[in-house]
Amino acid sequence: MKSTQTELRSRGKASKEEIAACAGLSAEELAKELHNPDPCRRTAAAYCLHPETEGAAELLLEQLCRETCLYTRIAVCESLEKGGRGTAEKMIPYLGRVGKNQHRSLPDKVSAKKSYPLPRDLIARTLAGMDLAVFPLLLDVLDTGDRWKISEALDAVGFMAFYHPSLVSEKNADRVIRLLKKESDEIIQWKALLCLSAFPVPEGIRVLKEYAGRTDLLGAEAARSLKLIDGRAKKEKQEEKSVPPVSGWHIVPMTEEYAAEYLGWNYSSPYDFYNIPEENRQECMEEIKGAIDNWFAVVDDSGMLKGFYEFSFHEEQGEKVMEIGLGMRPEETGKGMGLKFVNAGISYARSFYHYERGTVVLLAADFNRRAIKTYERAGFVRYGERRTVSYGRPVTFVCMKQVR
Repeated sequence: MKSTQTELRSRGKASKEEIAACAGLSAEELAKELHNPDPCRRTAAAYCLHPETEGAAELLLEQLCRETCLYTRIAVCESLEKGGRGTAEKMIPYLGRVGKNQHRSLPDKVSAKKSYPLPRDLIARTLAGMDLAVFPLLLDVLDTGDRWKISEALDAVGFMAFYHPSLVSEKNADRVIRLLKKESDEIIQWKALLCLSAFPVPEGIRVLKEYAGRTDLLGAEAARSLKLIDGRAKKEKQEEKSVPPVSGWHIVPMTEEYAAEYLGWNYSSPYDFYNIPEENRQECMEEIKGAIDNWFAVVDDSGMLKGFYEFSFHEEQGEKVMEIGLGMRPEETGKGMGLKFVNAGISYARSFYHYERGTVVLLAADFNRRAIKTYERAGFVRYGERRTVSYGRPVTFVCMKQVR
């Protein structure tokens, strides 16, 4: 049964207006709001308190430990997720300490999911969604000897590596393998075997095959990890052969008609940043026409525009790189097709421009965490920032690259 508005508010589901009202408060005022008896006020304050503000991460973590309302907890976690390495360092001592959803004993059977399970521990789950710069910190937890922290850190390590290919290496896998070999705790052994499903490297596969011969849960988990690795490898080969991002979509040369349609796209907040102001559309059209051979439209079988790609080449630090710009029709965003769309564009460009080996770069607005996570899953890593003004609006772009 659908919850009533009263029930949702009792769990701390704040309105957009309440969150906007808190946006102008100082850090000190937001800190006070975290203690407000109204859970919606606490939620709004949590969303607006940036963890990199001095003392904010500690306040948010303390709030998470005592908070009982679902949506306020979610807000605290999402706010912490915006932090960087410094915030992560403050979060790690809380691994295994928040909530009661952690595994305290082995499950009866392995998961039937075909993907990596979301960490059950709130801190581990939040760390797993943060910038890839926190990954080395999680690996270091594996050497601490702290059973509870190691158990939850393994979940975050596996989750991040599973969805971010740039983290997969023999060296990182070896950290998990060494832990597996020295640990006698069955929960940690089980989680380490699950974690290795994110590392399709020779030594990891060899270890999994050793365990897969057992008849207990550890053997079943090792067999499941091998199955996941094999399934992902087959899927990647299929995607390499299939350039279109979606069945029935086609990459074709850009036309002025398609370009005019793209320039009129209207995204909703917060992605309205990408809307081209009407007074700037003619100027943008002239820019596209001047380099139209580098632009490509993505259309469906009926000819409807679904997205676009722009490719260009330049030098960075003496290296030739290919830069990609891309966008999807507003109605097609948020449907889980982003990764396929990114990979399809890069695959097409590498073939079209005979650029099989080489670096691909792109820019992502720093507020667009959805896009940044997608690019990271496609193998991009951050390497800098660029501050500029776009149509009168200041913006910071994250510079990202994919090396092949």
